[in-house]
Amino acid sequence: MKKKHAVVFLKNRIISFDSILPLAIELNRCNGFRFEFLIWQDETYRTIINDNIVIRDMALDIGSIKNIDKRKYGRILNKVNKLLSVGMIIVKHWLRNDYIFHFGALREYPLRVLPYFIRQKYIVLCESSILGRYITDNKYTVVDKTYTYSDEQFHYFRSTNDIFLQYVKSTDVPIIEGVLVAFGKDWNWFKHLDSNKCKKLVFDQGKKSKSYSMFLENNIDRYLREEGLDKLDHSRSISFILGHIGAGGERNNYKNELLYEVFLALLDINVNIILKPHMYCDMDIVNSIIDSVPGIRKKIHITKLHPQILSKISVIGLFSNTSTVRCEFKECKLPVVQYRGKYLDKVSEDHCTQYMCDDIESLRAHILMLLDKHNSMCRTGNKNIRHYNDTCKYLSHIFC
Repeated sequence: MKKKHAVVFLKNRIISFDSILPLAIELNRCNGFRFEFLIWQDETYRTIINDNIVIRDMALDIGSIKNIDKRKYGRILNKVNKLLSVGMIIVKHWLRNDYIFHFGALREYPLRVLPYFIRQKYIVLCESSILGRYITDNKYTVVDKTYTYSDEQFHYFRSTNDIFLQYVKSTDVPIIEGVLVAFGKDWNWFKHLDSNKCKKLVFDQGKKSKSYSMFLENNIDRYLREEGLDKLDHSRSISFILGHIGAGGERNNYKNELLYEVFLALLDINVNIILKPHMYCDMDIVNSIIDSVPGIRKKIHITKLHPQILSKISVIGLFSNTSTVRCEFKECKLPVVQYRGKYLDKVSEDHCTQYMCDDIESLRAHILMLLDKHNSMCRTGNKNIRHYNDTCKYLSHIFC
């Protein structure tokens, strides 16, 4: 199979990397693609390399991860390095017909000039989240945020046709891509008047795709050994996914309080707490909260593993936030419990909410109920894998 090449301009949030990997792995298997994943922020790069080991290993298995941020060498050298990197991308495109994947970066400064040097049919615009971001009444209503968006920004969300036609008035938003890739059919770029001139791919297999699932199955035992989680009683294990602990100053101190109360609730329950920190989590604060609850530390196992692996070794997914990982766990049939204490306006309910607890006793009761319920349930990792026999044929048509 002749090798094909693609460059992926990642966003500075891990979610875009996490979302594109299932498709990238499938393209590698079916079409021989090798990927160069470009990261523009040093902090994000270090977080992926050091703290998101599954994402790192998946990417390195099908290509390379490159850090474009060289600010530590000075402002001028950083700019020169970025300019040279973009120049090499253009050269390789013309020599090898490299595809350029992006999530909107080629529509923003400084990369908006790049499409002038890349043939349109090789430019791929991707949805940045497998779960999608839904919009109603021109407002982004997920979590507790309310924003109003421009016509172009509106295209990056999902909505009904009626809402799209109601709020997108301008026809001046250009299509500079030859391929549009989404993880759901409601993506608003598909509704653009000129989108029919593009090839369209709805990769709704996501993390249930064959190649992605097989990578996890082939490596899960090794990851569990390396993280010291292989000896745990997984029928008594809870994955607790942390949010932005320490970020936002005093206005976000409620997050510390919720974390403390969750530990109090779990103190007298026979469980293993598998703690997954966020990339912007201040572990000094987390450790101080752990130490403030005597006896809880012996239950806690801090991990760098991916939520997809945690879903296979846990009975419950626990949150004191509105992380999108809730939706991922729910999709994997793992019960999702949220705790918000007295902060009803801070931790809101949405379509990914299953069990919401407003006090410590309610949290304890839900945890005990779900632990007991697990004894009569059987969840296996392979149950949710979807094998598409015609996936390779479909992808070959799009990326011919």
